[in-house]
This record gives sequence, structure tokens and C-alpha cells, in this order.
Amino acid sequence: MNDHFLLLLRKDDIIDIFKYGRWKTQCPSIKFSGTIEEVSSNKKLMDKLFKQSNPFDYSLDYFILHVISPTASSFEVDDIVDIYALDSDSFKIGLSLSPEIRLSEPIFKEYYLDFQIANEIIDAQKGVDNIFAIFDLPHPKTFIKKKELETVIKDSFLGLSPQGNNSIWYYLLRYERHQSYPKDNRGFALDAIHALLNYERKSYVDISLTRSGVGKLIFEQSPDIKYSEILTIIESQSKFLKHCEKVQKGFYKIAPLYLTLKYIFADGIRDEKPYFGSKLDVFIERLKEKYDNEVLRKALYLLGIVLGRENTYQYVYKKNKLQILK
Repeated sequence: MNDHFLLLLRKDDIIDIFKYGRWKTQCPSIKFSGTIEEVSSNKKLMDKLFKQSNPFDYSLDYFILHVISPTASSFEVDDIVDIYALDSDSFKIGLSLSPEIRLSEPIFKEYYLDFQIANEIIDAQKGVDNIFAIFDLPHPKTFIKKKELETVIKDSFLGLSPQGNNSIWYYLLRYERHQSYPKDNRGFALDAIHALLNYERKSYVDISLTRSGVGKLIFEQSPDIKYSEILTIIESQSKFLKHCEKVQKGFYKIAPLYLTLKYIFADGIRDEKPYFGSKLDVFIERLKEKYDNEVLRKALYLLGIVLGRENTYQYVYKKNKLQILK
């Protein structure tokens, strides 16, 4: 007895199926009624298919096959009813085989998008875990809600402009510099204040903060000004400080430090490069000695989100001394 299956299969495997005519496979699969319109609107069933899959980067590397066969694990080329691209890019480029095949349009692309975003969220959370493993510190008490983190990741992935009634942490994590602020403690403090302004206006504000208020006061300081001296300036401005603390307690301390660390580790955590003349492990210990523990841990939490697993895992592998490393 034959059943209808959808399989999420690697492109190279499809090429080999076409070449050899038969295939034994272990891949994500689901059984369905055979009516493609029904399964394409069945979120629960399609989520089940993608949840079986390992992460992958490019839609060009995988396709969804409709197969009629006694089993999803073994079938022949003439059991394939249809092949679906995952998204528009994959459909446009196609699948090059000889003789040519008919590739169907990406009717499952919304589920593929959900799969991508879900993986991005997992990678961000793993980046946080890796950061605290690298710094050998405990996680801080949760201060970013799961839903807030999911919104940050989703909007970033979709390339949406920061806007709407989101938290201050959303606007800080989504912040990108568009002004010519200096790349020193003054600039990172200005960035933090700019993120605060974006939060208040509920969208990106395209103005420089170097001409008035606390921003001007900070900008006019020496390029060598220390982080602690920046905090002293902010704390001397009672009206601004009170407002800042009302929005988010400790934000004026956490945000500049996070933005500084984000700049320092823009290329990821690498132990083969010096950090201000020191090896990575020495630099990490200096950071732990220099900054308030709770402030540092919250800044590191934010850093882990933006770096993600991709920019942290290599050093974690070395730190953990994986058996398969040279």
C-alpha cells in the first residue's frame, strides 16, 4: 500500500536520486492525505516537518518532495510526484538536471520562514550561553522577556525598521549607528542615548545628539575619557538621570558598556587576536575586575544575543578542549 509523503531533502541527494533512480534516506518527512492544498494550509503538520530538520543556511540547498511510496525511507525516482522550492530565490535559480524537471512554486515558504526565525532565536540563546561560558560567569536574572527577544530576532531577520511599542531593550538591540559619533567611550554613550531617544519616539530618529543637552556635554569631553567618568557626567545631570532611570533602571550604565563590547567583539570571540595588547583570557579577566558585576553580566547577555552561536562557538570548542580538535 502506498502513502503520500512530503520530504525535506538536500539538493545533492535529489541529484543522486535522479542519477541512480532509487534512494534510501533518513530525512524529515510527514505523511498526508495526498491533497497538496490541504497540507499547505496545515501549519501544525508543516511545522512538524521543519522541526525534524537540522539548521541550514540557504534555501537553495533543500527542496520539498511529494512522494507516493510504501515508505518515506525508501523510494524510486518515478515515485516522485512533485518538487517544491522553499522560497522565491530558490525557485528562480531552480534545480539543474538533465533531462530538465518541472519545479513547482514555493507554496510552503511561510513555514520555511518560521523555521529560519526559530533557528535564529535558538542561535541567539546559544550565543548567550556561550558568552557566559567564555567569561566564566553566571547568567544574570532574566531581564528580557522571551516574547521581546523573539520580536527582536524576527524584526531583524525580516529587515524591518525599529518601530512600535517595544521595550527599551528592543531599541537597544536593534540600534545601528547612522551618525558620525566617535569610536570611543563618548561615542558609545551617545549611541546609548540615541537608542533611548529612538525608544521614546518609537522609531529611528535621524538627528545628531552632539549639539545639545547631555549629548553635547559628553561629546565635548576628551577622546580619552573613561567609562566611569562618562557615568559621572550623566549622574551629574539630575533631570536626565531621573528620566533615564524611570525608563529602565541601570540602562545608562549597561547600554554604553554593551555597545563598547559589541564594537570590540564585532568579528566574534577570537583568541588568535590581541585585545588592547592582551590575550583574550587576560582581557576577559581585566573586564571582570574593572566593571560592576551585575552591569557587566547584563551587557554580556545583550552581547551574546547579537553575536549568537556563530560568533562564539569556535572559542567555546577550544575552551572545552573537544577531543576531535588538533
